[in-house]
Parts: sequence; structure tokens; C-alpha cells
Amino acid sequence: MVDAYVIIFAGLLLTAGALGDRFGRRRALQLGLVIFAVASGLAALSSSTAQLIGARAVMGLGAAFV
Repeated sequence: MVDAYVIIFAGLLLTAGALGDRFGRRRALQLGLVIFAVASGLAALSSSTAQLIGARAVMGLGAAFV
């Protein structure tokens, strides 16, 4: 469960940084925080391991933009 977050975060960190430079750091920060918050809520409400792993992966995506 922990590895899904770290792998997605590390894999998309440079890409998300480049997108943040191109489209604005404030917009990337806001997008990342919204994605992370929604995925965190989904992780809290997950009822299976697969849902939790998927939510943690989406949290990694949001964290890369933050």
C-alpha cells in the first residue's frame, strides 16, 4: 500500500514540476491539493485493499503536483 504512493510520486515528480513551470506554480499547487484531498477521502472510505492501493496511487499523483 505504501509503495503505490511512492512509485507514482517519484515517477511523476519531474513531469509535474515541468507542468507547474509551464502552466503556473499556483495552479499546479491548487490542483495537487485538490487531487490529494479527494484521494485521501477515497482512501478513508475504501472497503477493499485494491481500492486503498488505487487511492494511495492517486494521492501520489497529487503529491507530485504539490
